[in-house]
Amino acid sequence: MFVLSTDTAQLVHSIRAVYGNDFDAKKYLQRFIDLDYALKTPEREKYIDIQLEALGINKAFQDRTHWQSKIAELKDCFILLVKRFDLKPRDINLLLMRIRLILYSIPNDHFLDTPLLMSLLILRDQNKGLYNQYVNLPSIADQVIDFICLGFLPMKEDDRTLSDIIGYLIAANRNNNEVFERLIKPYRDKATDGTYDINSVVVAIAENPRDQRTSFRGSGIPLNLTVERIELVHRINIEV
Repeated sequence: MFVLSTDTAQLVHSIRAVYGNDFDAKKYLQRFIDLDYALKTPEREKYIDIQLEALGINKAFQDRTHWQSKIAELKDCFILLVKRFDLKPRDINLLLMRIRLILYSIPNDHFLDTPLLMSLLILRDQNKGLYNQYVNLPSIADQVIDFICLGFLPMKEDDRTLSDIIGYLIAANRNNNEVFERLIKPYRDKATDGTYDINSVVVAIAENPRDQRTSFRGSGIPLNLTVERIELVHRINIEV
């Protein structure tokens, strides 16, 4: 008796590549397989929880006092982006391995801008052309936001994770006042005076991203260093 663990649809394509597109590959497989059992697709949030623990990512945050509050932020950003791009377990494994390598490459006295890291790491896989444009010209943050947040906009009042991502993507332009003001204006216009609504959160994070999260005053990981780490892990061959 043999137990085969396969992606049957892909196996069918492989057989047809040998015998031709008109070949009845499914019927051919029935000559060898007496019983099929399909595994359930794991619930993504539970699967991500298990992998965060198994890969030591939770520990990486727990070991640094000023990072301990950030694991929930990383998880929330990751889950939102996994849903947005309908990522499969293999994609999730690869991204989490890259995240693990990046985390352990950051010095202990540095702060982690999780929303920026997560959004750019996944953007590189999903739209490398747009990623390269943003890296060289952060003024196109509005285009990146439209691409990443497709289907999630306009924001609802409980979309704190989305506001974090938007705020950090805009924050990379703080050294260019004209561009920054253009990018932040739509959120300022929608913000409610005297109320800390979701658009006000975007504005606050874009203006002072690190001050919104912690009193830690160590060095941050700016856009250029975030990109360097992302590019570094993409030069490593990871088998998942």
